[in-house]
Amino acid sequence: MGFIAIVVLGMVMWGTKVYNSMVTMNEGVTSQWGNVETQYQRRSDLIPNFVNTVKGAANFEQTTLTQVIEARAKATSVTIDPTKLTPETIAVSTGTGTGFLSAGKTYGCDGTVSRTKGYTEFQGSPD
Repeated sequence: MGFIAIVVLGMVMWGTKVYNSMVTMNEGVTSQWGNVETQYQRRSDLIPNFVNTVKGAANFEQTTLTQVIEARAKATSVTIDPTKLTPETIAVSTGTGTGFLSAGKTYGCDGTVSRTKGYTEFQGSPD
């Protein structure tokens, strides 16, 4: 009878140990799944920020493009007052290369509108 009691006690102890290890593993799985859900929630919370970044950058580009087009149109428009024409004014306006357009060429302006960094990163553009 003593031997059977020892075997039963051993099995109970082994069962308790197995049960405790399964509870520990279950808690580990629950903890890791909580980390996954946290990452999903964080990413989900970032989507409105990305949308606002894109909207802001698109608005910035639209405004900048409109301003550049208006500035170029104003800079390239020619208003001639025949009463003020002299040989000096004709020489200045026809090719000395000091106007708005030649300054842009001198400083390397290529006429493109640069995107904002967040907008470019969001689009995954290679620029």
